[in-house]
Amino acid sequence: MNAQEPAPRPAGDAQRSDLAALLSGPGWEPLPRPTNAPVQRVRVVRAEHHPAASAPGGAAVEVLAREDDRAIVRLQHRAPGARAVAVQINGWWHPDPPDGLDLIAQGDGWFTGVLSVRDDLCATISFLEHHGDSEASAEPPWWSDGLKGKRPGAPSRPQARPAGSLVLDLVRDRVVDSHAPSSVPVHELATAEGEPRTRWCTIGVDSGNGEEGGDDALPPSGLPLLVVTDGEAHLDRLDTPGVLAEAVRAGELPPLRAVFIDAWPERARDLGVPGGQAAWIADTLVPRLRPAPDPWRTVVAGSSFGGLTSLFALARAPHRIGATIAQSVSLWRYPHLALAAPLRAALRSTDPGSVRIRLHAGHFEGTMGEAARELADAASDGTGATIPVRLHRGGHDWAWWQPAMVEELAALLAPARP
Repeated sequence: MNAQEPAPRPAGDAQRSDLAALLSGPGWEPLPRPTNAPVQRVRVVRAEHHPAASAPGGAAVEVLAREDDRAIVRLQHRAPGARAVAVQINGWWHPDPPDGLDLIAQGDGWFTGVLSVRDDLCATISFLEHHGDSEASAEPPWWSDGLKGKRPGAPSRPQARPAGSLVLDLVRDRVVDSHAPSSVPVHELATAEGEPRTRWCTIGVDSGNGEEGGDDALPPSGLPLLVVTDGEAHLDRLDTPGVLAEAVRAGELPPLRAVFIDAWPERARDLGVPGGQAAWIADTLVPRLRPAPDPWRTVVAGSSFGGLTSLFALARAPHRIGATIAQSVSLWRYPHLALAAPLRAALRSTDPGSVRIRLHAGHFEGTMGEAARELADAASDGTGATIPVRLHRGGHDWAWWQPAMVEELAALLAPARP
């Protein structure tokens, strides 16, 4: 234990029962998804006349120049036979003007466009093609429906077809494919019937020292523990183990044990509720992986419904789980500030500084950032704790969720200064 790491205070049965009681009862029945959320319009700045726009190139997404707090980005896509093509930037569902993200036809099926965007944008990029074959479908549907798709209750219209996806990450100066399976071997954890599929890997430790094992094996480990929801996304599409391994090699993270929990097929039932996976993580999984509690080095992370799950798990067992990274939390699922009391009780149940809650939200997620700040203020009120809220220039999007989670994890696991 380093000099600034708080010593864990034992939690009695009565205290744990009180924490669990705050997360039970009819008040925790999930609410329906709101259908009357205000439309968030994003002003689009075109830059076809920028001097850098004439530079040759063939990449689908290319950063041409950076000026002050802006980046000049060229986008191009080939869609023979398409009447119109638009670039779909996650969170920019309602551009201003409505055709502001349309690309310009160049001939031979090519469409291009140049945008001036903020230099901290991090978003998944794809292209929508409109192949309307009648006068009724001559107008691209996104001009009225937005780039995310048809509004609930709106009349059916020919749907645009998405094509591919890339991640434009101007924070980390990269354009990468949005899909990549795990580049690090992962193992399946033996679970009981009814428990979610769970896979794990050890990052930054040679296989010859006993830390690795075959399928079903989970050898004892004194390494920091990261538990992540939506495991299928992290392992099958995002290569999160590979990203963690790179951070360990770069000295940004210590070696660690990472555990990934699948959410499907009953994601809405099992994630984002006080029971379900949150209760299983707090009451079954973490005690199995950490027979001797080590809350300071036990972190649960999740986004969207998984962000709720990570908060519920910590609120249920702060004596086992000392930190959470909760991103784009779907707080709309419960009455306003319902989570404040359980989180406040968790903060008060341990020594000051022992529980660390980190909230993240996207700039293009409507009111999610405001809701996160309100929760942070209400949950920390009277506890002496500070709950940071970090706002990213992105939408409800893995493009920033994954790298921001790794960066926050590095901060949480960094050795305390003497």
